[in-house]
This record gives sequence, structure tokens and C-alpha cells, in this order.
Amino acid sequence: MKLKKLKLMFLIVLVVSSLKVVKADCDYSTQANLNAAAANVSANYEITQVVIDLDGVEHPEVSEEVATTLESGYVLADVIHLRILNVPDSIYFTIENEEEGIKEVHKSSEMQNGEFKFKVPDFNKVREYKVKIFSNESACIDTELRTITITTPKFNEYSMYNACDGVDKYYCQKYVTTDINMNEDKLYQEFNETLEQEEKTAEAKKNNLTPWLIASGALVGVALIFAIAILIKRKKEIKF
Repeated sequence: MKLKKLKLMFLIVLVVSSLKVVKADCDYSTQANLNAAAANVSANYEITQVVIDLDGVEHPEVSEEVATTLESGYVLADVIHLRILNVPDSIYFTIENEEEGIKEVHKSSEMQNGEFKFKVPDFNKVREYKVKIFSNESACIDTELRTITITTPKFNEYSMYNACDGVDKYYCQKYVTTDINMNEDKLYQEFNETLEQEEKTAEAKKNNLTPWLIASGALVGVALIFAIAILIKRKKEIKF
């Protein structure tokens, strides 16, 4: 019985010792290099226009000119991609969206032209993605180094209202990252208030400008009278 206990203790010590050795291999220098590599990784989203058919399939071979003709069977549509850049061989990353159950693992070998693109399904809602960066070095394998959070926008239906034409307000932007709790009546109320404020500002500027214009006009008038007087005087001098 004692022999079995001794063997078990020896096995535990051996396992623990081996774990310490592996951890010790991930030294300060390696960790510092990995942190520097992770800090250099950037991630954002990009909205671009592409040509799609009526089934939503992209056709990069079709030009925009062709797509804008009614009989072509193609249309121009906005699409959104996550872009992950500057990923070296020493690290790998995951793209996660907990709400939609997404978790993908990607490596530097999948980069094209220095970036990796992940297509966001649509603009129906605001989404939050987490890009988690891990060590790919054997000594520090799977050590999490950094997390980048990206919030992608949704389409704002209010931007289609006539009241938003030429209005540079958040609730009139085509894509937004926060919900806008506003019905059409509220939108027009906001629009009218903005219009009234702009009119008041324009009127105030006009009123501030009027005294200056009057003073300038008076000065011009005095200068003109003075110039005429000089001319008359010179004419009289010439006659004599």
C-alpha cells in the first residue's frame, strides 16, 4: 500500500515538474516579441460596393456599368467585411461572435495581400465581433495575447426618408452602430427643429453683418464724395 502511494506521489511530482519546464520555456524575451507582434495586428471593418445577381451571388467579373443597366440581371450592393492585418507566423487569431455562435480559427498562411477578410452576413443588425490573438510559438503555444473588439453597423431605415435629404445628423446616416428609437413623426420634429436652428443662426449672422455693411457703405460714400470734390477742384485749377 505504501509502495503504491509512493509511486502515485512520484508520478504527480513528475507531471508537475514537466509542466514547469514547459512554462519556463516561454521566457521573457519570447513573450516580449509575441506581445510586440500582437500589438502590431490591426482589425477594422470595411464597406464596399459589389456586383451581385438576383440571388445575392457576387460577380466580380461584371463591371459596375453593366450592373446599372436594368436588363443586365445584376445590381450594385453594399457589403461589409472584417479586415485583419499584419499577422505574422508567430501568432494566430480567432474571430468570435458569441450571440451568433461564431468561432473561427485562422493563421497567417490564409492572408491575401497582407490581410484576411471575413464577410459579415448583412446589415440587419449591429454586431459585435472579438478578434482574439494567440501565440503560435511552440514554447508559448495558445497563450492569449490580445483581444480586439469590432462593432459593425446596421442599415438605418430613417436615412431613406425625404426629411433626411441633405441633413448631416446621426439619425440620417446610412449606417449606424446604435439603435435609433425614433418614429417618422419624431424624425420630422427633429428635422424641423434643426431647420429652425439653422435659420436662426443664419439670421443672427445677417444681423451681425448689417452694421458692418452700413458702416462700410458710409465710408465708401464719404470716400466717393471726397474724390469728386478733388476732381472738381482740379478742374477749376486747370481753367485758371
